[in-house]
Formats: sequence, C-alpha cells, structure tokens
Amino acid sequence: MMKKLNITFLALFLLMTVKAQVIPTTSSADNPIWYYIQVTDGSSGNKLLCTVGEDNVLYGRAQLSTTDPIAAAPQLWRFEKAGDSLYTVINKSTGTYLGYKYDSNLMTTKACVMQNSNRYKFVVRGTQFGISATTPGANNALYLGLTSVADYNGMMVELTEEQSQTSYGLLSFPIFNDMPFKTSIKSNEYWYNIISAKSGISNLVIKDNTKSGGAFPFILTTLDENDNSQQWKFIKNEANGKMDIVNRETGFHILTNSTAEGLYNAILSGYFMKNTGYTFEYLGLGQYALNGLENDNIERYLALQDTQSNVDSLNLSSMPNSEFAWTLREAGYTSGITSIGTAKPVIKVLNGMISVENAQEYSVTSAEGIVMPKGIKLQKGVYLVTIGKTTTKVVIN
Repeated sequence: MMKKLNITFLALFLLMTVKAQVIPTTSSADNPIWYYIQVTDGSSGNKLLCTVGEDNVLYGRAQLSTTDPIAAAPQLWRFEKAGDSLYTVINKSTGTYLGYKYDSNLMTTKACVMQNSNRYKFVVRGTQFGISATTPGANNALYLGLTSVADYNGMMVELTEEQSQTSYGLLSFPIFNDMPFKTSIKSNEYWYNIISAKSGISNLVIKDNTKSGGAFPFILTTLDENDNSQQWKFIKNEANGKMDIVNRETGFHILTNSTAEGLYNAILSGYFMKNTGYTFEYLGLGQYALNGLENDNIERYLALQDTQSNVDSLNLSSMPNSEFAWTLREAGYTSGITSIGTAKPVIKVLNGMISVENAQEYSVTSAEGIVMPKGIKLQKGVYLVTIGKTTTKVVIN
C-alpha cells in the first residue's frame, strides 16, 4: 500500500549562515549545473564575472544581459569532483578547464582555460570563498582573483593568500538559471504543475486538497493534466521579490504558515494579504527549492514528506533530487478576460470556509461589519460576500 504523502515545512535554523558556506553543487557533462564565478573590483566596487576572452585568458567582466545559455557561455562554469574536497572547473563556451600560464612580459601568472585539468579546493572566508590551486611542488597556496593593476584590463590572475583575502580574491557563485518561469498578472496568467524532483518519485504533483475535507490541505498525487486543483500561478511581490503561489481551482494560496502535526509542520491553505511569499531558489537541473519566512521568523523549505517515515532533514549541500527539490511544468495560459454571460461567480462553503469561484476580487464581512481574511475556517454565523456591486448573505451552520 502506498504511504500517505503530504507537503510539510521542515525547520532550518541559522539559514543565512549555513547557506553562505555551501559550495557549488558538482555536476557532469551530461547533467550540468552552471554557475558564475563572481568577484568585486576593489577600486570601483563593481560586481564582475570570470569571463573567457577571445585569447582564452580570463577577465573580470560585467554580467551579460541574457537568459540564453549559449550567449552567456563564456561566463558559465561547472564543477566536477576530482578527489577528496578537490574539484576541476570547466567553462561552458570552450569545454576546457580553469588553469594558469605565466606571462614573462607581464611577469604575472594569468588565469586561462586549457586542455589539461588542474585541481582546486574551496576555502571558506566568511560569506564568500577562495579557490586555491593544488599545484604539486608549489611552496605557497595560490588563489584565483582579479588583478588590481589597472593596465591589465581586468585580468584574472593568481593571487597570494594575503591578496586573496581582499575583495579581489573573495569569490561567490551565483547559479545561472537555464529554466526560468513566467510570473502572472491579472491579464496574463501562466499556470504550472509543481512536480517533486525527488529521486525515485515520478510525476507526483502538489494538489490543493481543501475541497475534499482531508486531513491536510495539500497532498502529493499523480499528475492529471486536466485537474485545475493541480495547477498554480506565481505572482511576484515587487516590494520584496517573493512569490505568492495561487491555485487555479480554489484561488487559495500555499501559505508560508504551518500548523504542528506531530513531528511535522503541515502547511496552511488560504488567502492573506500579509503572506510573506516564497523565494524560488534555482538548484540547476531544472529544479527549484521553495522557501519562506514563517510568522515565527524561521525560514523553512517546502518539502515532500512521507508521514509514516522518519522526518527528513535538510542538507543544503545536496538539494537537487531531494525531497526539497521541485520542477515546474507548464500547464496552461489564460488571458484573464471572461466572456460576457459566462463563468459567473459561484459562492461555495466547505468545512466552514467561504470561497468564490470565477472571481478573484471579493470580500467576506461578518454580520458585525468586520472584514474577514479569505480562506480561513469561520465560526458559525451570518456573513456577507461582496463581489463587485453584488452582496450575498451566507450562513455557516
């Protein structure tokens, strides 16, 4: 018998501290995860990316304004494991490796791409990193960085350990999103299935289960392309950059609040103007992690959880293909324009909750004139539902 699967929040404490010390996820040529190598110009303060030039030498350059991985390829890198805590670094445009060559005219060791693979290790430095070459026989550790010599045209070079602890050698690794999704506005709505990317799980999607009156408002179920309760749109809050996740059938949100269910935190369904929204963190391989700040000021990740098994733990170093990873499948598009005489608003009451189908703008008011939050279980009594200029009395027994 299949065990009961539900979506839960799992707590992650000191998230920002831990996240800052996670090295890039390793990947292969068949399933690459592409990163930028970012450094700060100490004189201008500009964020620059390690970029392959036409001469195969590396330079610190501004980020190319493109989502096309081919156009961005000179600035994209992936990391392969090459032993215990050792890595090789491969460029997308050339398919060759991060390396160095000495320029006798400049008396500088320039960073470049080359056919032979050198091995590197990461050194954590606060919220950033150094990349140290592990050259056999070298007397001192040498690090990838940006030269501070203005005449060198922003060249990337080898730095001493002392130099690497300045902004010129402190590196970070933003991930390149090669699978961006579309956000919705009222007149243009893009619908998606949110599918678990956990290894061994196939086509299990998040479904709004509120109409069934089940124990949990959200469940994982087999993909049904015609089921609107499995489809979601993402509305961006321009103030904080986070996303509201809204169901196509019910209009309810996947809230960033939860309730304790034994060892688990089950996510709540509903609609609140002050819902903090989700951050969509791209993991590579077409996968996202979704996290939000709950009302207890703890940031938690959306996770698939088998309630008959042990509580899963969050490992930020191995997020892809875990219970915290999700893929987005395009499921439809609507213009938000309703034909006259069709799709009239329908008021529904289920388990003490009032919802309105075919209308996004409506209000629920108690008999005392108090505006009630949408999507919550209401006490018994009389309520007024206002849709446009029409108000309807609804009784909850």
